[in-house]
Amino acid sequence: ILMAALVAVLAFGLFSCNEEQASTKELLTNTAGWQLAEGTITPAYEMASGDMVSDLMNYLFVCEQDDEIYFDANGAERIKTNIKCAEGEGLQGDEVADLWRFDNEENPQILYMQLPFFYDETGNALDAEQENCTIKDINKDELHLTYTFNVEGTNYTFQMTFKDPKKVAKK
Repeated sequence: ILMAALVAVLAFGLFSCNEEQASTKELLTNTAGWQLAEGTITPAYEMASGDMVSDLMNYLFVCEQDDEIYFDANGAERIKTNIKCAEGEGLQGDEVADLWRFDNEENPQILYMQLPFFYDETGNALDAEQENCTIKDINKDELHLTYTFNVEGTNYTFQMTFKDPKKVAKK
């Protein structure tokens, strides 16, 4: 029994070390993909309707909330839509977004990527810009990013948590 316990402890230790040694790129490019699980906007953002939005999930169309992002090791960013959006409400189908990249391969702090809910003037295609998102934390289960943008002198900060799509609570 003692020998079996020792083997189990050693196996757990080796598995934990391997997980901790995964690079940010390896964690980001996991094959499960990422889905926005929660997000906030600070300060609250005033919509064209006059509504103030601080919960990012309330800002997104239902068809956007289940979009999955895949970061390929070759630098491609793909967005998979599960529910097709109506015209003018988001992506009409899967899309290859811009190429993603880090500010620094060895110790990345910024992820340049296309946020799946930023569109061009048609509302049906992604905008042409990459957003520079600060990596707050990444592990095999969660990716925490912040993104700040300025509108008429006010800085708005998005705090976003992405998870494995299978682990995001369905609404």
